[in-house]
Parts: sequence; C-alpha cells; structure tokens
Amino acid sequence: MKYYRLLPLFYLLSLLILIPPAILARTSDDFLIKHRNDHNRRITRPTIMAIEELRTAFPVQKTQAGEDILISASVAPARFNQDNAAVAPLTDGRMVIVWNDDRNGNKMIFAQILNSSGNPAGDNFIIAGTGQYTDLVEPKVVSDGSGGFFVAWREVMTGRLMGVHYNSSGVIAAGPFQINDTDGGAYAGPFDIAAYSSGSLVAAWEDYSDANNIKFRVISTTGSPLTDPVTVNSAGSFDFWYPAVAINSATAAIAVAWEDFRNGTDPDIYMQYVNTDGSLAGNNFSPVSASATSANQYFPDIAFNTTDKFIIAWNDDRGGNNRIYFQRHDRISGLLGSNTAVSTDSSEVESLEPSVTAMTTGFAISWEAYSTNVPLNIVMQRFSNGGTANGSRIRVSDDPSNMNDNPAIGYDNAGKIHALWTGYSEGQPDIKLQQFGTDGSALGISSLKINDDTAGAPSIEAKLAVANDTLALLIFTDSREDEGDIYLQYIKNNGQLLYGNQHISPPEAVPSLQNDPYIVCGENNYDAVWIDNRSVNGVIGPRIRWSGNAIGGHVYNVPVHVTPDLNVDPKKSPRIEGFDNGLRFLAWLNYVSGEYKVYAYTFTSETINTDNPDIVTVSTSLETDNDFLCIGHDGNDIVTLAYLSRGYSGGPNVRVVRFDNTGSEIGRLGFAGDVGGVAIEEISAAVGTDGVIYLLWRGDDDNLYLTS
Repeated sequence: MKYYRLLPLFYLLSLLILIPPAILARTSDDFLIKHRNDHNRRITRPTIMAIEELRTAFPVQKTQAGEDILISASVAPARFNQDNAAVAPLTDGRMVIVWNDDRNGNKMIFAQILNSSGNPAGDNFIIAGTGQYTDLVEPKVVSDGSGGFFVAWREVMTGRLMGVHYNSSGVIAAGPFQINDTDGGAYAGPFDIAAYSSGSLVAAWEDYSDANNIKFRVISTTGSPLTDPVTVNSAGSFDFWYPAVAINSATAAIAVAWEDFRNGTDPDIYMQYVNTDGSLAGNNFSPVSASATSANQYFPDIAFNTTDKFIIAWNDDRGGNNRIYFQRHDRISGLLGSNTAVSTDSSEVESLEPSVTAMTTGFAISWEAYSTNVPLNIVMQRFSNGGTANGSRIRVSDDPSNMNDNPAIGYDNAGKIHALWTGYSEGQPDIKLQQFGTDGSALGISSLKINDDTAGAPSIEAKLAVANDTLALLIFTDSREDEGDIYLQYIKNNGQLLYGNQHISPPEAVPSLQNDPYIVCGENNYDAVWIDNRSVNGVIGPRIRWSGNAIGGHVYNVPVHVTPDLNVDPKKSPRIEGFDNGLRFLAWLNYVSGEYKVYAYTFTSETINTDNPDIVTVSTSLETDNDFLCIGHDGNDIVTLAYLSRGYSGGPNVRVVRFDNTGSEIGRLGFAGDVGGVAIEEISAAVGTDGVIYLLWRGDDDNLYLTS
C-alpha cells in the first residue's frame, strides 16, 4: 500500500542504479499526496469486465471429444504474487502464517503452519478462494487462546469482511462468516482484528456507507455477531483510515487506533477505548505529542503487554524525515512516558509502516528502512519493559539489494520472534521469514521462503476471435516473464495449436505490466489492443498499444498515440473493430476528472503515428461513471458502441452510439430497463449482421435479462 508500488517502473529503475526511492527528491507534501492516492485506489471497488462479445452465429456442436485443451505454456520460474503476510502463535511454539496469493489466478488466502522448531509443517493450504473476478486480500490472523486461530480477509469486489475459525486440530470450527454489515451499500476498507483469550473475535475496519468511519464489532467463536457495528471516531465528515486494534488480556479492555484527518489535511493518530459490550469508554484522544500535531502521522499499529500496556507505533514525519515513533498508554493512568523515536539512525533516510508485537517481557517493532548505506531493508528493534531499547537494531531481511516491504512480526511465547516480509529477490514477491531468539540472534542462516509455489505463472484475461470456419485466435495476459505480457495463440477447430504462444507485446528495457487485451479478426487479418504501462520518452503511464497483421505466424507492433493529457490517466477496456475500407475504430474507457469517460479514435496502418490524432469524446457530460464497454460491427459496415452509464439522470442507463465507416457518429439511443423497479447493474452487448443490438443485462435483483 506504499506509494512505491504506484510506479513499479520507477522502483525498478531506482534499483538498477542502487539508489533507494526515498533518497530521490520528495517532500512531506509529496508523500501525503501519494498516500491519499494510494489509499483511494485501495478502497475503490473494481468493476467486472464485460463478457466477451458474441461475434459469429453458427450451429453449436462439440468438434472434438476428450480433455480440455491447455492453451497457455507457462514456464518456470514461478511468477506468482504473494503479499500481505500476517502471523500468530498457536500452542507448543507453533505458528500460523497467512497471506494473499494469486497462484490460482485471482488472489486467494493461503496459510502455512510452522512446527515448534520453526520449520514448515506440511504444505501451503488454502484458507479461502473464490471466482474469477473477486480478489481476497490483506488477511489477518490471531490466536483464539485455545490453540486455534481466526483468519479474516477482505473481498475487494463486494466490500465484505469475511472470517473463519479453526480449532486446535486445524479443522474449521466456524465459517466462513461475514464480519461487517453491507446493508445500504456499505463497503469495507483496510481492517484489523484481535481476540479475547476466551475466543471471541473483535474487528475494526474502514466503513464506507454514507460516510467514511471506523467501525468496530465483536464476533463469537461461532462467527455470529455479539454487537452491532459501532462507530468509534467522534468527528464529522473527515477521513478515518488504517485502524489497528488490541486487547488488554487482564481486563478485556479494547483499544482502537487509526489515522485521522479531523485537524486538516495532515493526518494524526487517534485512539478510542471500547468496552467488551461494544460501548465506547471515554472520548477519542491522540497519543501524539501536542508539539508534533502539525506533522503527519501514518500507519498505526498497536499491541498490549501487562507492563507497557498498549504500545502504539506509527510513521511520523516531524523534523522533515519519516521516522517510526511509539507511545505507551494505559486506560486508567494515561500516557506512559513520551513519544519515542525508534528509527534514529542518521543514515536512515526514511522509515515506513511499522509492525509491533508484545512479548513475555517487553515488545518489538519492525519496519521498512531506506538508508544511504543499506537500502530497501527490513529492520527490527527490541525493547525491554518500560520502553528502553534492548540491544542494537537488527537487520531482518538478508537481501538489501532488492525490494523488501510489508513487515509483520509475531511472538510464539516460547522465546522466538518471527519476522515476516515481502521480498523480491527472485524477481517476484514472495513471503520471507526469519526467526530470532531471546537474545536477538537470527536462528536461520538465511531467510526462508514460506510460499511453496514452484513453477508456472498466471495466464488470465483470455479473449477469443473467430477468423474463419477452421481457425480462431486467442489473446491473453501471461506473467511468465514479468508482471504481465500479451500472448497470442492460433487454434484450429480440431484442437490443434499452431505456432505456439506468440509474445506480441514488444520487448521491454525495464519490465512493466501489459494487460486487458482484446482481439478482433477480419477475413485475412486481425487487430489486437491492450493496456501498456511501459515508459515512453521517460513518461510512465498507461497507454493503448495496437498490433495488427495478416493472419499467420508473424506479428508486428505499433504504439497507438494518444494526446499527452490522457497518457498518465488510468485506462481500461480497449475495444477495436475494422471497417470494410480498412479504417480501424478504437474505443476505450479513460479515467478523467474523477470518472471514466468513453473515448474513440480512428486510424489506418499509415496514419497511426500521427502526432495529433483526432480523439473523440463519445460519452456526454450527462453520462457519468461509465463502464462495461462493448463493441460490434454489422453487415451494413456500421460500428456500434454500448456502455453502461451508472450516474445517468434517473438511474443507470445503457447508452448505444453508432458510427459510419468514416468514424462519424450517426445516432445514439438509451435504455434504462423495462422491468419495473429493477435497475441495470452490468451489461454485455452484441450486434447482429442486420444491425439488431442484443443486450444481456443483470438487474439489481440479481436476475439476467435479454433485450434486443
């Protein structure tokens, strides 16, 4: 969730010249802007891409009996993405680690048990997984006090927080169950969990219904709610982000901390004590020193031990650099000591996102450190009771020449600290572990990779176009070489694969993401388009790239030029059709001024490199929050676009716009649905050779309807 992830090319370039990103020119205002942008992307509900448009009507029959045909040819090494690890103690020195993992396509929640020696016991196993369009992310895990554990995660598509309870035998005791209420369209953002020694679960999350608030709830061991969701922040319409929660093991008092914007544009850390019945105890307060409230405080984390009470750690830019601070606080006596800087090394340019754990004696804090001498590192500091540093700072990660981030630490009550992070030493993010004894010494010679994926890579976003009676072309996104490239495969109707997987996105000097492909076939040629995130003339930002060629075993690539003001804005759903005269018609959704608008551009192979292309805004000012872009070409040489405007006056409206073979608009119409009381939520559209438009749509009653 750091801003470094927003610009992966920037990160990779900085690694090539061995300069940590934090050293490059940046101010606290820059960090705050990127922090806001990254958070807003994190809580934006994604949209399901439209189902592939039907292009050719022919009798449906199976042409070959037998097994399904494997199309993609993914190769080793593994190119899966593992991230957001969390860890919790079980019994007898055992630990459980969870993370989100895309080895099966979309992101799912995986886990690994460590035995009392700190070694993996068995293989990785799936905690939760779901369908193609729903990523499960950011898992949290806590002990239930009886040898079992709770795992919770966030469904990106639905905004639900889900949980499951495992008993001490590793068998599901309850769940999956829903933690938050989603009535009225409420959507959950980042969250945290804790558990009583008696086994009940508590959760705090960012809630988005009418406004953004921090909500809190208690859940029983069986997964049923024991309280309604309670709002813990007391201020009005401000931003309240990144909650963290911990429990006083002696009194069962609960403390929630969060990032709070009530005092202006700069965030501060606030806290609230909560009783076991969910009622608030006292008022919101800030553990940040009054003299530092004009600075920015980010990313709180919280833990509890009986001596130091609640230990709150956060990122703080007072003094001009981002440092890690902590403060101890007791519900009865208030502040214990003062704000204390953890990361004080003069060579440390920046410290980010702390993770804190309580131990039998004292506590430990881990964080990302960006230093002039050891960049891109995970470090840890142990503290004795009373908040005094216990020994020197420890370097946790063992590969400082590569990116390391997202630290998480836990204590196993048998004297070992388990330090986790996401490490990129093998080209893709993996979950890494290092264990430390009571004296702070590393128990392993090198870090252990926890995820056990061994080979392959995700192959996703497949689109199919029929070339003729015997041949079809399949285009898809594949991560076998980096984050994602575009591949093409020819398929005969007898199941034979021709030419092998062809890598049709151009070679890259620095690896970058290409995705969201689309393909259409004419009688003798094909046109393919996709989103391409590589740098062009030093400017990073998504562009649309086109590949067109005669149908055969060879391809070439030419970038589609768009105007500079559109270069760095998010794009999705590129769609292309060809007129009979050779003119291509390209349309896409472009994020401009807070919403997606529909743009179009016509070109030929000869005019594609025009410096000032004539880009047309298809959607009008009345058509807002546009999505599900579909395209079709009929027998009258007319191209039709259809898309859903969610924010249309009077309710969601399907907009249909038609273009002649010069690329000129020749008419448009709208459709709001013809079923009383049912609003359109998703669409897929196709056009017949006679120009009749077929619209398949899902209503907010979850039924499918067909309209022509």
